[in-house]
Amino acid sequence: RPVHFGRAVRWPVEELKAWLAAGAPERSKWETMRKGADR
Repeated sequence: RPVHFGRAVRWPVEELKAWLAAGAPERSKWETMRKGADR
C-alpha cells in the first residue's frame, strides 16, 4: 500500500521488488495478482 507525504507517493521496497519480479504488470493486473496472493 502506498504512503502519501503531501503529494508525494512512496511505495514499500518489498512491494516494488515483487512488482518488478512479476514483470512490472499494469496496475489493475498487479492488484488482481496481489489479491490472489493475500488469500
